[in-house]
Amino acid sequence: MGKVLKKNKRYFLAAAVVFVSIALVVGIFYHVGMYADSKVNVLLIGVDKVEPMGQRDGETNSVGQADFLAVASLDTGTGEAVVVSIPRDTLVMLEKYSAKGTYLGQEEGQLCLQYAMGDGEGFSCRLVEAQVEGLLGVRLDGYVAANIQALYTLNQYLGGVVVHMDEDYTYALSEFEEGADVEMNDYRLKAFLRYRDKGRLDGSVDRMGRIGTFMEAMYGRLREVLGSSPFKALGLWKALEGDVCTDLGVLDALSVMPFLGKCALDDGSFVALDGSYWDLDGHIAFTPSVESLEAVGLLLGGENE
Repeated sequence: MGKVLKKNKRYFLAAAVVFVSIALVVGIFYHVGMYADSKVNVLLIGVDKVEPMGQRDGETNSVGQADFLAVASLDTGTGEAVVVSIPRDTLVMLEKYSAKGTYLGQEEGQLCLQYAMGDGEGFSCRLVEAQVEGLLGVRLDGYVAANIQALYTLNQYLGGVVVHMDEDYTYALSEFEEGADVEMNDYRLKAFLRYRDKGRLDGSVDRMGRIGTFMEAMYGRLREVLGSSPFKALGLWKALEGDVCTDLGVLDALSVMPFLGKCALDDGSFVALDGSYWDLDGHIAFTPSVESLEAVGLLLGGENE
């Protein structure tokens, strides 16, 4: 299975782990009591925008794209967790809608664009949820979506996350020299997270690697803060209001906080769909392999088992 489910730390591992933390804060596993001895699968969506969820960009009229996609799965019988990353560029048949919600038919395109064809809130999330269920052949029990502003808010809440530059990132900002430990403020964080070389076909992949580096540093600090006082989760949830969209219950957050200490998330907990990347009219497209889809079905307890 290791050959089929390719592990790629820089691309998604650290990114997924902090989304699991956010999801815990808002009650991602509130289903645990309802689904004893079963798999609970929740879709995690990272939206490339700073505006509040649902608010359209003043220039493009867009609600944003789903730049990060993963399924967090908890086996409620064993307590084991796994996160499966889905490349944003996965080619699917998009369900097209106008800004007013009029159905316009289907069109082949990247999975990340499906979110943009909704309202930027629940409808967008449900459209992506349906695509992922069809792609993986699994049942999803809910979703948690967050925008880039949520990461800025988290950084402020944690007092400025210190990020170790695991390689040279001075192309984004001169301070980001390899080996340096940089405390993030809003200015530095914006440069680190949002810089993208539009002249490179793989520019978005490189950007996701930097996001992963930041999130890995954030996760340790987040565990410390929330682990020391579960009640701080309520303050964090209030701070994230408007920047997170979910169909899960918030009031269950305190009951799941112990998972932060007990859920051991390491390299073995994170896998990515394997497949082929290729050029689609100047953009990256991804097609998952049949073997990888089957392996994911085994992990998530879906129809592909």
